[in-house]
Amino acid sequence: HRGYGFVLVLDWADIEDGSSVAGYDLLVRNRGAEYALIDREVEASTYTFLACNGFVIDLNLHGWEWKVRVRHTDGTTGPWSVREFSFEPCRLDDGTPCNAPG
Repeated sequence: HRGYGFVLVLDWADIEDGSSVAGYDLLVRNRGAEYALIDREVEASTYTFLACNGFVIDLNLHGWEWKVRVRHTDGTTGPWSVREFSFEPCRLDDGTPCNAPG
């Protein structure tokens, strides 16, 4: 009984002096996870992540954070901006919790 998937839409403010912006570093992870869900360089100040047929198990619904920082054309980076978020529980139409195939 897999979930239908989820979408994360991350959007942040452009910095005021956009002429020196080469892009942004974006990191999304659960604080207890060894690996990030998203760890990439992006050009725009918005990013959409789609996980078709994916879901987050109830044990991992909370403790998520996403961090973004600017990358300047001279190679320097700005400070990380950090936000926390949680997922809603994944439930099928009949109310059954989603689970991975055994």
